[in-house]
Amino acid sequence: MKKEKKNNVFQATFKESLNLVDDKFMINEAIKNYKSVNILKKILGMSFMLFSFSLLNFALMGNGLSLDFFAINISSSNFDFIMKVSSYFYLICVVLIVLISLVLSRKFYIFMMFFYLVFVFEFIVGFVFLITFSIGIYSILNWGTIVPMLYLLLIITFLIIFIYNKRQSTLQVLFQSKSFYRVADDLTKKMAQYSAPTILVIMAIKWIMSFGSESGDFSLQIGRVVGSISVPLIAVASVYFGFSYCYYNMFLSYYYLNKYKDEFNLENISKESEMNDDN
Repeated sequence: MKKEKKNNVFQATFKESLNLVDDKFMINEAIKNYKSVNILKKILGMSFMLFSFSLLNFALMGNGLSLDFFAINISSSNFDFIMKVSSYFYLICVVLIVLISLVLSRKFYIFMMFFYLVFVFEFIVGFVFLITFSIGIYSILNWGTIVPMLYLLLIITFLIIFIYNKRQSTLQVLFQSKSFYRVADDLTKKMAQYSAPTILVIMAIKWIMSFGSESGDFSLQIGRVVGSISVPLIAVASVYFGFSYCYYNMFLSYYYLNKYKDEFNLENISKESEMNDDN
């Protein structure tokens, strides 16, 4: 009888989960946190990014230079309102993180799953935050809408492919599949070879041509060009890290520790580790 192929990262048996929850993870991560979770430190870690975004938004409020650099084509009052609402949203998320963490603090496995899911959420928030500002930069560089949208579509396409491949590699780790399926492998190569250089050339030509118009200070223009290219890349890289490490690596490992906590028996493993350390 043909063995059914498992396409869900949550379907692994205890034996299969050992491929993900290996000895290295148990020693360097699980046992270490089980002995001392340090809730306060982890709450600070989860809150740092959102709190930083909130402070940045408050700093941008009432700052004409921010409107000039990011080329936000809205009134100063509307810009300040958006920044204020975003700041309060981040602060509310911080409060929720603190409250939920306190509730889950006695449930080690669930808390650690929540801990890494928060980072996935924060990297997505960071992605939206950075992409929004990059679109503002594009509007003053006289590149129109086609080139920036193609550039964003290109890097987001790579992001989707990378995350899908990470999912496939995780399935391979869990279920020891014989083949590793890559999505649009040939398409990816063509996009890397032709699309990115073509877009960069068009961007450079339009940038040079923009000097004939009211483009502002040269150093400011350079900063906008660098920002328009690098900010979306940083945004995409942050989301990929959030999924590849925080979700497919750490969250799933703690998920299986919780699912098979009786079989893993982390308490006994922790005691044995302490005894070995004493000896």
